[in-house]
Amino acid sequence: MDFPTVEYEMIDEQAKIGYLWLRNFNQQAEERTGAALRDLKAQGMKALLLDLSTDPGGILDAATGVASLFLDGGPVVYIKGRDSEPIAMNASPGTLIGDDIPLVVLVDPGSASASEIVAAALKERGRAELLPPRDQPGRRADRGPSGSERRAG
Repeated sequence: MDFPTVEYEMIDEQAKIGYLWLRNFNQQAEERTGAALRDLKAQGMKALLLDLSTDPGGILDAATGVASLFLDGGPVVYIKGRDSEPIAMNASPGTLIGDDIPLVVLVDPGSASASEIVAAALKERGRAELLPPRDQPGRRADRGPSGSERRAG
């Protein structure tokens, strides 16, 4: 069974709160996340819930690319070999979703690897608040938090 990389919807039409569930940091993650964010912005999004729960992670470059959608340059993560100095993996300059759109990142014990990198970078850089599992509303796997069908990308 093939799962979409992202699912998204406008969960509150009046307040214009967007919801995006990034399921996997694969080769399409940055492109599909960007497309979903552009669609939500076109719908007038004023705030975003970025759901990284149950995301097992994936490709480091995908994490850096997704973080670049929210961060205007600067370090996302540092990598270090056994006998080398740390090297910064930087976000690209410019953002798709600027600081004028508040961002909350949902994480849980299933958030790993690349999803942890993105969540930590957004929090440490002051771009997002993290919402831990005990505060998250329950959701069914086939529905968004509002109970409506999600769009897939």
